[in-house]
Amino acid sequence: MLKTFKAFKQYAGSNNNVHVLTDEEIKKIQKALLKIMDDFDMLCRKHGLTYFLTGGSALGARREKGFIPWDDDIDVMMPRKDYNKLPELIEKELNDKYWIQNLRTSDKYDLCFSKLRKKGTKYVEIFETEPDKAGLFLDIFPLEDTYNSPILRFMNGIIDEFLFFVASCVRIHQKKQALLDYAKDDNRIQQSIRMKSIIGALFNRKKHSREWFLYCERWQSKCHNPDSKYATVSCGRGHYFGEMYARDKVLPPREGEFEGRKYYVPKDDIYLLNCLYGKDFMTPCDLAKREMHCVLEWNTGTED
Repeated sequence: MLKTFKAFKQYAGSNNNVHVLTDEEIKKIQKALLKIMDDFDMLCRKHGLTYFLTGGSALGARREKGFIPWDDDIDVMMPRKDYNKLPELIEKELNDKYWIQNLRTSDKYDLCFSKLRKKGTKYVEIFETEPDKAGLFLDIFPLEDTYNSPILRFMNGIIDEFLFFVASCVRIHQKKQALLDYAKDDNRIQQSIRMKSIIGALFNRKKHSREWFLYCERWQSKCHNPDSKYATVSCGRGHYFGEMYARDKVLPPREGEFEGRKYYVPKDDIYLLNCLYGKDFMTPCDLAKREMHCVLEWNTGTED
């Protein structure tokens, strides 16, 4: 599913049905995202919650000391125990400004990571499950404990990968026509949609795909070993095995510069970026390979 939607993001620039953000619009969104990140950082520091930048945000911190010029979101990672505490703290202390969108707070959401949404703003992507509540956001990914036994870790990963694959295929099956309509000019993406939809139909059971992702979340968080040698982000771009990190390489995080601020980055961010993007991560990718969110509507609220 993630690979399919990565293709969608790369396809967005040639799709006339979505809005491709201009450089000026991206800068406006980035300015608003920094205010969200400031509040998130403040809350985490106040309550001793661990987080660090990941994905394109960690890459931007290392390469640009801030945003990658075309990036229009911020990605952070949190150990599962702190990730689980966040919704209650947001509700208690920042409810007037934000809400957490995840499998537990929304009966329509169908992803295994959370979005910290800014109320009074708008950021509607293609296939949004709750467009009326879709504001600007931070993506928050849970960092999961793993088993120290290589055999248990491998078996856990195989089941985890299978559950995510099934959930993703069910999700594609239930959104099949909308996905095909969106990618009508790309035969490669359409073929991928049809193949995964066939698999999804076998497991559909007329349930919302959210139910399958709840299975995934329960499985991926079942190991409770905060001292495990490795930790993983099974709902990330590389899935269970592709985002398996040596714990002592990413934790504890350290402060790093981001747009003139101090946010937390992985202990060894070069190690994490090598895992995510390969050794050539400091070289910007070709324009055709850049990922863009499929945006239908956006505004920064009162900050517009």
